[in-house]
Amino acid sequence: MKRKIALMLTTTLVATSFTGLTAFANEGSSSIVTEAGTFPIVTEPTTIKVFLVQPANVSSLDDNEVTKAIEEKTGIDLEIITATQDNAKEKMSILLASGDYPDMFLATGVSHQFTNEELMLYGKEQGIFIPLNDLIDKYGDSIKNVIETDPDYASEIVAPDGNIYGLPSWELAYHCTFPSKLWINQQWLDNLGLEAPKTTDEFYEVLKAFKEQDPNGNGIADEIPLTGLNSHVFLMNPFIYTNNLTYFFINEEGKVDYAPIQDEWREGLRFMKKLYDEELLDSGAFTSSREQITTLGTNPDAALLGAVTALHPGHFVSISDDKPRHTEYTALEPLTGPEGKNYAMYDLTAYAGASCVITDACENPEAAFRLADYLASEEGTLLTTTGLEGVGWRKAEDGELNILGEPADYTRLEYTHVSGEAHNKNWGNENFHFTGSELNGLRGKWTYDQDIYTLNGYERRLFQETQNKYEGHQNEQKSFSVFLDPEVTDTAYQLKVNLEDYVNQSLVRFVTGDLDIEKDWDSYIQQMKDLQVEEYLEIYNTAYEAKYGG
Repeated sequence: MKRKIALMLTTTLVATSFTGLTAFANEGSSSIVTEAGTFPIVTEPTTIKVFLVQPANVSSLDDNEVTKAIEEKTGIDLEIITATQDNAKEKMSILLASGDYPDMFLATGVSHQFTNEELMLYGKEQGIFIPLNDLIDKYGDSIKNVIETDPDYASEIVAPDGNIYGLPSWELAYHCTFPSKLWINQQWLDNLGLEAPKTTDEFYEVLKAFKEQDPNGNGIADEIPLTGLNSHVFLMNPFIYTNNLTYFFINEEGKVDYAPIQDEWREGLRFMKKLYDEELLDSGAFTSSREQITTLGTNPDAALLGAVTALHPGHFVSISDDKPRHTEYTALEPLTGPEGKNYAMYDLTAYAGASCVITDACENPEAAFRLADYLASEEGTLLTTTGLEGVGWRKAEDGELNILGEPADYTRLEYTHVSGEAHNKNWGNENFHFTGSELNGLRGKWTYDQDIYTLNGYERRLFQETQNKYEGHQNEQKSFSVFLDPEVTDTAYQLKVNLEDYVNQSLVRFVTGDLDIEKDWDSYIQQMKDLQVEEYLEIYNTAYEAKYGG
């Protein structure tokens, strides 16, 4: 997905003003809804039944301080249907199947929100989710602002029939767009007089030194040179662009292709097997949970981990001011492979699917949409995610700086989003909101410690590491989302499951020696064909070409 395509889509969306696609903005109760940007939203008592996800540390959404503030601001009485983070998706499906569903769903998160396939099913096919085009055109002050300023967001929300059946939350932590990182123990490098490796060959030599030269200085050969979570993604990217969410990449012909059937994938397997055979790559890199890696990372006697593949150090060590081991780790730039490739996985799937949908059960879709647009505003997002001014946050003072080292706008008074402590002061981050990224949204306006090794400077550290070491390595390779024709959705899903199961199992078997990379490769490729990888690619190429052009 190239940025120029996204920009073209944005221009088209704004120019057409979403007209001629729906008529919901002209039906129902327009007489009781006030003009865009004015409050209260309604001029007479109005109830909206809303589905929300209740975070584990939020005591109540009905009696929540934020709920009361929203009702007072908008004039809308919220009848809230709740679900836990664990059962949200299941409950959403049950409600829709029963026919007794709410006026709107507001659920954020990969495991909670509706997929593109569900938007087509409940929107285009069943008519349960109403198109939002005209409502955006008439009332979408906050949402139109994002559409006009963020082409990536704009390019992901339009279905093939031209309708917008739902909106994702606009929330994308910059460091999360490059999720496959490797963190190396800088203290160990310093102890051994080594430089940070830049190539796969240099990385191999560093790992050998970690294994053989006692970098933690305890006189025991207890070091684990390399482990982590989804380690194969970082280790494959010096050979071929690898995104383990789909394993898709765009080839030189501009077509969707599949990394695990390429010769370069085989080269990556050879590299990983070499590391594994010499006990430089821990077998736990393929099987360990985050909890198991954290047990190793927080070993009280000595640091055991030399290099760890993880989104950030918080996935394997404690991040606190009184437990400083996390300060020993620094991000390693994508390694350069023998053919000069040094990709970094780049993920924009946060924009796929929808967190906000309005159903055909809603008697006043204009009021419901204006509520959604308020939640998408900076004021609304501050309220729902952080709480009341003076309670959860305050305006920044002179001298307080943001993640870029520039004057900040807001300062947190409480850290309910990371503390885990029970409270009733906001809705958390599981519901529809627009925080944007550190570069273009609310995320970049908070006060951060300029010392990046403190707790409140941690996000700034992740931002800097990502910007300095990973930005530019995506090389136009990004995740992309498409809307599949409902007729092929089930087929595509089953093919995806079968193929990815086989790929992941075979990868481990090749690396550990259960399969021979030289002798068994041809039979592996044949099995991929038998699992219909070519048909799978045909489905996605058809959808990709329909959305982005051939």
